[in-house]
Amino acid sequence: DDVPTMPFIRTPTYCYRAYTRYVFDVQYHGGKMLGFSYQGPSGENCIVYNPDKSIQADLRGVESVEGRLRRALDLLVGENNYQNIQVSSRTDRGVHAWRNTLQVDIRPRSQKKKKKGSDDADNHTSARTTKQWKPKNLVDGINFYLSRIPSLPQ
Repeated sequence: DDVPTMPFIRTPTYCYRAYTRYVFDVQYHGGKMLGFSYQGPSGENCIVYNPDKSIQADLRGVESVEGRLRRALDLLVGENNYQNIQVSSRTDRGVHAWRNTLQVDIRPRSQKKKKKGSDDADNHTSARTTKQWKPKNLVDGINFYLSRIPSLPQ
């Protein structure tokens, strides 16, 4: 299967401006991937043209490992709730990795703070609190979305 998986996560290592830094070890089969690095919206799932308007590469339906991870993170933690994805090494198109390490800064989850002795109807005015992601929940959640995100249409 060509879906990247994240079988292991280390403990959060660093807090910076309301973000917690998590370190992931990832493995993937890169056969149908563009390599690791995200190419941006104009570099994945598109047609790349030469200056003379001839087709240089037809990348419809092809994405990078990081692009797929970004889609899973968007679904799990929210589009604006993570930043600063840094990877220890990059792979080229079609290359596999048994273990590659990356870090990502993720905001804590925001939750309603329940008042003691109140029912749910009274909680609409409750303050909000934050809760750090548990590493196992991040791994399970990312793997859940990676296995269910459909491949890009060609």
